Amino acid sequence: MESKKQPLLSIGMIFKNEARCLERCLHSLQPLREAVPCQLVMADTGSDDGSREIAAQYADVLFDFPWVNDFSAARNAVLDRCTGQWHLSIDCDEWLDEDISELVEFLRTPVKWKEFKGIAFILRNYMEKDFNGAFNEFMAPRMLSMSLGMRYEGRIHERCNMEKTNVLGIRKPLIHHDGYIDFNQDNSKEKRERNMTLLRAELAERPQDLLLRMQCLESSAGEEQLRFVRLAVEGVEERLENWEEYGPPILRHAVNGAKAAELPELWPWIEQARELFPESVYVKVDVAYTAFVDRFDNQEYALAVQEGERYLQGLKDYRAWRFNPNELLSSALDHIVNAKENTVLICMSSAYHELGQEEQAWEALKKVAIPGIPQENVQNYTGMLLNLYAQAKRDTKQELNALWNEVEAGCRRKDFLMAASQTLTKDYREQEILRGARHACEALAVLADRCDLGRAARVISLESTGDIKAVLNQVEDWKQFSIHALIHALECGVTFPLPEKPLTLEEMDALADRIARAGNEILEFNAQFDGVSFGENAQLLCWARALSMVVLQVFPWKNAGVENTERGLQAVRVFAHVERAFLHACYAESALTEARLFLLPPMHRFGWHVVHAFDALAAGDRMGYVRCLRNSLTANGDMGSLVEFLTENTPELQPSRPSAELQLLADQVRSLLMLYPEGDPMLEALKASEAYQRVAHLIEGTAPAIWGSLAQ
Repeated sequence: MESKKQPLLSIGMIFKNEARCLERCLHSLQPLREAVPCQLVMADTGSDDGSREIAAQYADVLFDFPWVNDFSAARNAVLDRCTGQWHLSIDCDEWLDEDISELVEFLRTPVKWKEFKGIAFILRNYMEKDFNGAFNEFMAPRMLSMSLGMRYEGRIHERCNMEKTNVLGIRKPLIHHDGYIDFNQDNSKEKRERNMTLLRAELAERPQDLLLRMQCLESSAGEEQLRFVRLAVEGVEERLENWEEYGPPILRHAVNGAKAAELPELWPWIEQARELFPESVYVKVDVAYTAFVDRFDNQEYALAVQEGERYLQGLKDYRAWRFNPNELLSSALDHIVNAKENTVLICMSSAYHELGQEEQAWEALKKVAIPGIPQENVQNYTGMLLNLYAQAKRDTKQELNALWNEVEAGCRRKDFLMAASQTLTKDYREQEILRGARHACEALAVLADRCDLGRAARVISLESTGDIKAVLNQVEDWKQFSIHALIHALECGVTFPLPEKPLTLEEMDALADRIARAGNEILEFNAQFDGVSFGENAQLLCWARALSMVVLQVFPWKNAGVENTERGLQAVRVFAHVERAFLHACYAESALTEARLFLLPPMHRFGWHVVHAFDALAAGDRMGYVRCLRNSLTANGDMGSLVEFLTENTPELQPSRPSAELQLLADQVRSLLMLYPEGDPMLEALKASEAYQRVAHLIEGTAPAIWGSLAQ
């Protein structure tokens, strides 16, 4: 692409196998190339992925440069072919923001060129693929006057010597960069090791170079990074060359590393940073953020509030450009994204709440930026809105509605529901009553017309069965609907399933299982079907079936205890009653025979035997009852504990209490036995008598065998 005018600006690039992002970068340069006369000079250091073909569509000068393991050498080869008055360097994984106004204005104002020989841009490094999450920013001196005769230095993290160059920092255009996304993942180990190999070699040549020490700690990981952190801090303490320039970002890195690794140097390094560099943007923003997190993590709420205010003021100054931009020429500023600010505001609200300062807690929470709220903030923010509604009696319904607007679609919805749903549980509501708070879930009712969570909250706030039914009829997904709201509805006497909203067997089974896992209420709900006539109400019959079957699965048959014996017996009676109705409603009579029983699923084969067992018991046939129970185990062996419970606890199988007459006879025989010594023939004759045999079990303490014992 030939330039028609003498270029004012030369744009220099080096690349190798950058097909992923190269065209995005080159396309972003087009507005600038149309605004001022430009020349694009590109060096290919060994591409084989089609990158060169992409470059050929845009470049004015395109040439090959064999890679010599030195970034500066490649940059300087590009410089040698540039003919513009200014040189702009940009990487393939970067792109210019659309707003290039400040840069164009500078290039069109030659009078400014006498004062400034360089331009530094804000470079934003993204950490997440959608570019909406974490990022950091630093000032990158990417455009210099060619009159300086500049040359690049350094095998990696190459830079021009700019000690005597007056650089103007501009905010537009922002340079975006995504090359370090997933940098901590396995697929980036090769890139990290490539960088560290070059940096170690340079540091070996210049061990007292504080910039190299900082670059090593920024590019390393794990134990090696901690070693470079300490080495860099030592360089600051020793006042190595440029310690005042690199000291703030080094101490910021040290503080972050100390917090992550739980090092004892954390607070000494925080205090050192504030003492040496009190006005540094790194100290006011990044160090303050880490100090806040540590105070909050340690529940030092008053101190956390102080650190939070420091951080928020530092962030405010940064965004208003009230700092020395040249500071950011050294390293990136980390904790500047909305997510970090939101985290601090939410945690400060919690800290104020813990301190009993509800007004301040509410003011902090109101500052949270809901639009674009990241996933990691959703649960905490939701929790604080509900806490302040319940305990501080603040009206947070508007904020909850706005939050739902933001998270209704996507992965953040799950986090909102997780935080909000816990307020619907009976235990949570009972604890609120003990604390004298109102129910947090009342605030969620504002969403009743928009989602099932809101409908569940509305149900819990109601007592009238008619009002509850009206809300339940709007439920969209029973799988997600709060089981605690359904339990409340059933406790209020709502007949379920709703006639207007029939359910499948699978849906009923799932709901019954969730009720069982939520508490003991399922036993009461199941007991309501004892003796009920189902008639033609198939939905009610299937719901009774779902409840009765789940009860069989969850009841503690082995460890029921005396206090639960009657509840267990009733549960089995209900199961037999429901099973009888279900079998005859859903299966042909010809299938309900022992010969064709194999056609039924295991639980219904088991149920068939249980039904016949209770029929035998009702007819006074105790042996038939026991026989049917034993046969039921051939249908479903998992029910062994239940069958054993029945044989041990069915009243009809237990030995009866002796009559008064029999007890009197036993006392008389016992008195006679005491008259004869052991071995006396009269004693043996007495024991052989018919009278003794009738009362032997009362005298000797042995009980007659229980009817139905599995040992029989």
